[in-house]
Amino acid sequence: MAFLLAIVYLAFVSLGLPDALSGAAWPVMHKELDVPLSYNGIVSTIVIVCTIIHITKKFGTGDVTAVSVLISAVGLFGYSISDSFPMLCIWAVPYGWWRVLLTPH
Repeated sequence: MAFLLAIVYLAFVSLGLPDALSGAAWPVMHKELDVPLSYNGIVSTIVIVCTIIHITKKFGTGDVTAVSVLISAVGLFGYSISDSFPMLCIWAVPYGWWRVLLTPH
């Protein structure tokens, strides 16, 4: 039971933490990308729009969680290698999809 609780906790944290990190990192990121501070709204909008898109209704809870964590990790990896604002916007797409998998259908 404790192992299952630890897995659920880690899944919850891994899915919720990136939002806070993205907001906290943007004041430095916008300087590196040479874009205005307000462009964070564009990236956030891309993430939110991708959240609204429903990818699938076929997965069970375990599969949805696993895929969500994987997609979130891919998006965050893309954030880490982005050296331009357009590239950051492209990586915001998979970063936003993980939320779609967790929303009730």
